[in-house]
Amino acid sequence: MAALPDKWLKTRLGDLIDGFEAGRNLRAEGRPATGTEFGVLKISAVSWGRFQPEENKALLARDAPKPHELVKKGDLLISRANTTELVGAVARVCEEHPRLMLPDKVLRLKVREHVVDPAFLLQALRLPAVRNHFEANATGTSDSMRNLSQPKLEAAPVLLPPLNEQRRIVAKLEALQSRSRRARESLEAVPPLLKKLRQCVLAAAFRGDLTADWRALHPDTEPVSKVLQRIPTPPLPSRAKSRSIAVLPGDCGLSVGNPGTPTPTGWKWVSLIDVARLESGHTPSRLRPEWWGGEIPWIGIKDARDHHGRTIAETRQTTNAIGLANSAARLLPRGTVCLSRTATIGYVTVMGEEMATSQDFVNWVCTEAVETHWLKWLLIAERQALLRYSSQSTNVATIFYPELLAFHVCLPPPEEQREIVRQVERLMALAVKVEQAHTGGAQLLPLLAKSMLAKAFRGELVPQDPNDEPAEVPLTRHSRRSQATE
Repeated sequence: MAALPDKWLKTRLGDLIDGFEAGRNLRAEGRPATGTEFGVLKISAVSWGRFQPEENKALLARDAPKPHELVKKGDLLISRANTTELVGAVARVCEEHPRLMLPDKVLRLKVREHVVDPAFLLQALRLPAVRNHFEANATGTSDSMRNLSQPKLEAAPVLLPPLNEQRRIVAKLEALQSRSRRARESLEAVPPLLKKLRQCVLAAAFRGDLTADWRALHPDTEPVSKVLQRIPTPPLPSRAKSRSIAVLPGDCGLSVGNPGTPTPTGWKWVSLIDVARLESGHTPSRLRPEWWGGEIPWIGIKDARDHHGRTIAETRQTTNAIGLANSAARLLPRGTVCLSRTATIGYVTVMGEEMATSQDFVNWVCTEAVETHWLKWLLIAERQALLRYSSQSTNVATIFYPELLAFHVCLPPPEEQREIVRQVERLMALAVKVEQAHTGGAQLLPLLAKSMLAKAFRGELVPQDPNDEPAEVPLTRHSRRSQATE
């Protein structure tokens, strides 16, 4: 064990307090106290370093706390009964809560403030050695309430510097922890900002804003109306006559029916089945095991979830030629865009090779007029619209074929589609890098907090002062005073 810093003392919690104060186990309402009601703290009100006064239950009208049971500003509270992770948790009350009382499982430490600073003791009781002591000495099983007796609490080891050094340590730790809190708050703001960034990028892409400068630099790009004149139209699906006649605009570049809204230069609203062959999926009978486990990848909902927004090369299940021959499933070409339309709506993936899909998908085999990944990103961008296009069937939301057959897309020229894909994927890759940096930062903060605490209790966080009174001196004075009183 490393030597203690000069004038420090290894002691125990019982030497630093004049015992504990607790409340009673009273019946209470199943709701927090309001107005002039008294509330009794729940054990969840005390976690490591955090006091949550809203975690309380209203006392019955006939009951009222005794004066010593009331929570006071400055109290240092410890949980003597809790789950494994929180048994022995300590927190300090920083504000007045005049109508809250202690329960029997949360104790107030009666701190000897002439020996130990309460704010320092809060930090000292958060050390791993103390937490390990509490966990090792708590009774009960790990999956239920654990309990600590008062003697076991009093036996917790505490490293004690001189009183003035304690105050310097607290000031430094609180300054560093304040900075850490601000950093954590900033990090917590990143995920929603990234989500909004991705949504804005996609919206800009499919409204034509993302490539506005590109169009200005490429005025001779062949408009999509001319491109469509030389590209054969795919055969209409057998159920094409059932398509919806409704017009339900999406949020940027998708619509059920032709909304007739203005388009960027060179773009055009077109029926999706006029530029991409629509195919459905199917599931070979599960009662025929010989139709499964073959050489043909078969996409299910879980595959689409795992590969959402990406190209899929392998699937969890495979079928075979006999399975396809005995079902309505079809072998579709590489580059087919798959959209989950039921069970979970909105997963989009692209086939990396020939595959089949379940009936939970609608699939588009693109002509030369449509870039595969442009269509993929458009469907991802329109996730909320896809949900609006769905209807309930046997409690499962589904986009039915009348709406799917009526899909219209605001189609740019193929060359501009490729530029949209390039810019979207560049910005999405940048968002991923920011996300990875955020994850690293979020993982680092708890490590930094532990490092700061460890450094403080090695005597390395603040300088020692040769004029400080050794930690044992006020303890000795207290002991003599107690003996004289007796």
